[in-house]
Amino acid sequence: MIPAAVGYFRPDSLADAHEALATEDAKILAGGHSLIPLMKLRLARPSMLIDVSRVLPAGVRVTADGGASIGALTTWRDVATAAELGGCYAALRSSAGSIGDVQVRNRGTIGGGLCHADPSADIHAAALALGASVIVTSAGDERSEKFEGFVTAPYEPRLGTQDIVTWVCLPAQPPGASSAYEAVNDAASGYPVAGAAALLVTTDHRITTCRIGLTGVSSVPLRPSAAEAAVLGWSDPDGWADLRSRLRSVCDGVKVMADRSAAANYRAAMAQLVSARAVLRAYKQAEVAGAGS
Repeated sequence: MIPAAVGYFRPDSLADAHEALATEDAKILAGGHSLIPLMKLRLARPSMLIDVSRVLPAGVRVTADGGASIGALTTWRDVATAAELGGCYAALRSSAGSIGDVQVRNRGTIGGGLCHADPSADIHAAALALGASVIVTSAGDERSEKFEGFVTAPYEPRLGTQDIVTWVCLPAQPPGASSAYEAVNDAASGYPVAGAAALLVTTDHRITTCRIGLTGVSSVPLRPSAAEAAVLGWSDPDGWADLRSRLRSVCDGVKVMADRSAAANYRAAMAQLVSARAVLRAYKQAEVAGAGS
């Protein structure tokens, strides 16, 4: 199909972008690889596209405290290949490299992806596990929003009509931290039926810190706190079966999605599986790093 008629504006400053967003039904255009397909199907019919390519930052920088800041216009490809995002941020690189195909990764942006708030976006799991936050600007104001709770419903981020996300921020992680991302994807769409990112720290070969982020499972990304606690104390000699058993609570209290890609019980089983895979992969990375230190 052909999109409905739409206006186009390419501002030269953030102030101009904020002013343009006052137009009813105006939408920000970043990479466009989520918005344009919706427009072609006429599921989205914005009155104006505001192209922010001149006014938002791109690239990755290491912060003074050892964390990282990623410009909102940084492409998925650049996130997936950024040397600054190695080590404890490996889950973010891995999830970015899992998004779409080459064309999507070359044009789609991390700021646009987080704000699109697709319930099955790979990046959400890593953003949760790593404790990410976003910097949001509005007319004359700037604030930081934790990503946990940022997505309030499918395709609904906690943003006002004139808000613009400028940076994605990752806090410094504990010494020895390691992370990983795993997913089981729908063969037709490539979206995860269930995806999990795990961040953990080991002491004397046992897990002492664990954060897990899930995507594709519910209407919003989530952290399964009971499952995170159950993993503490696990070590490799306990075995794969024990790790899977500890993660049986990963979907407790969650309304698991059911659609044409997967039934709810299958999606819950895959959530347990990918959570265990992510924890095991992060554990092995931490043990290798520890052996070499």
